[in-house]
Amino acid sequence: MVGFDVINILLITIGVTNFALGLLLFFSSDQKQDSSKRLFSLVILTVVGWITMITIYRSTNNIDGLLGITKLLYISALFIPMVFLLFVNRFIYVKKNKILEKALLIFLGFLLILTWTTPYIISSVVLQDGLEHKIIFGELFWIYAIFIIVTFNLAFYELRLKYKEFKGVKQNQILFIILGTTLSTYPAFVTNLILPWIGVFTFNWVGQLCSIFLTIFTTYAILKHHLFDIKMILSEILLGLMGIILFIYIFIAKNTYEVIVSVIFFLLFTGLAYTLIQELLKGIKREHQLEKTNNKLIEIIESKDLFLRMTSHQLRTPLTSLNGFLSLILEQWQGKYKMNQATHDDLIKVYLNAQRLIVIVNDLLAFNAIKANRFGVTIRLEVDVKDELQYLLEDSKYILEYFETETILKSIGKDFKVSMDSIRMKEVFQNLLFNAIYYGKGKIWITVVDEGDRLKILFRDNGPGIDFTIKDKIFTYRFRARGVGDQNPNGSGLGLFISRTIVELHHGTLKLKNPGSSHGAVFVVKIPKTANLDKYEGQ
Repeated sequence: MVGFDVINILLITIGVTNFALGLLLFFSSDQKQDSSKRLFSLVILTVVGWITMITIYRSTNNIDGLLGITKLLYISALFIPMVFLLFVNRFIYVKKNKILEKALLIFLGFLLILTWTTPYIISSVVLQDGLEHKIIFGELFWIYAIFIIVTFNLAFYELRLKYKEFKGVKQNQILFIILGTTLSTYPAFVTNLILPWIGVFTFNWVGQLCSIFLTIFTTYAILKHHLFDIKMILSEILLGLMGIILFIYIFIAKNTYEVIVSVIFFLLFTGLAYTLIQELLKGIKREHQLEKTNNKLIEIIESKDLFLRMTSHQLRTPLTSLNGFLSLILEQWQGKYKMNQATHDDLIKVYLNAQRLIVIVNDLLAFNAIKANRFGVTIRLEVDVKDELQYLLEDSKYILEYFETETILKSIGKDFKVSMDSIRMKEVFQNLLFNAIYYGKGKIWITVVDEGDRLKILFRDNGPGIDFTIKDKIFTYRFRARGVGDQNPNGSGLGLFISRTIVELHHGTLKLKNPGSSHGAVFVVKIPKTANLDKYEGQ
């Protein structure tokens, strides 16, 4: 006969450790959202039940109740692989194999009835002096053994398949689940199933002791790879240890007074700990909800960006064709496309609105590219800025004509060639020109100055100017000064923000000079002539 020995003490220690971990996971989970977490806690708790039964079984010397305890021992082992398989299916799969689960659950119920009510699984138990109890197995025990081995290995097979598919943290989590359960399970197959089946009962407690690997690897996964809510687990572990210490102190108190005080402190601590855990649970739920909300916002933003890119590209192609065709008609309005002055003036209005729409579409594309860190420049060498400005004025002649605006292009120096993205910089020059047209009073001065290793371009108008108090705000996106909507209601509010971004990508600067309400506005662009020159940045 085997009584209460060192092995039982080890079993109790491991059982209590597993029980604490199982309870922490169980009560810190949300039944609706954390089904895999709750099922894993049930895996641990079923192992605890198995450890409890082997401890009782080894400590029992009464032959009358030993058969029932033995059957309960083997019944408790049946739940472990089933709950583990349910956990695996919910941890790694979105869709569960409900047919397989139902079939296994039905078979589990059949085995439970067969084990408890018949001698076909456990026939009898024999007490042996100084040795482990001897179990006489029934003729259908092989069905019991196959169910446990097959169910466990089915779960391991699914874990191994998903381990190869997942990457990063998820893969590490699966790895430690596999390690912990493998080191706990396969020794038990040998010591608790196969060896007793052939008559060797000396090691029928080794499987329960090996469950310590389940605790070790699960705890490591919690701490290292955040298998479950680490803040909740650590808080509950700390509170649990403090509660155990206070509880033990009740029994080691020296007198009645100390017992009463210890009980009061323990009850107060229990209430406070319960309240704290509830608040932690609420905080974790709020974090989960916030994370889900953030993920949805990211998806919405990405969808919005994709929609804008697709829509903008789809709009830009026909608008470019329309703009070119309108320009051709206006070029030959007295020739091939002969028309009267009124029709010509109306067509210019159509052309201007097409130009405005092209600018808005380009601004939206550029703005989204900037926000998504996809915006850049392609540098071309030896681009003549003076020629580029002349081409721009030629392309804008119908707008200048419509607004009756005179432009004066001047140059100071000899070398006006720089390394730049001519397409992007044209957008800058066009934006500054259009602003001067819309907000000026019929006259614009454009001056190109050769300053040696850099070029300075000034756009000046004779309009009302810009208030000094908003001179820094005008380069932020979506900012529009009060009253400008009356002069240019179709502006996007992104032009100066995008223009400054483009200039800064060329290691240059875009600034507003002599701001005021009566001197017009002067915008100054400074860009180095070579692509890698940034000595003037920020000046």
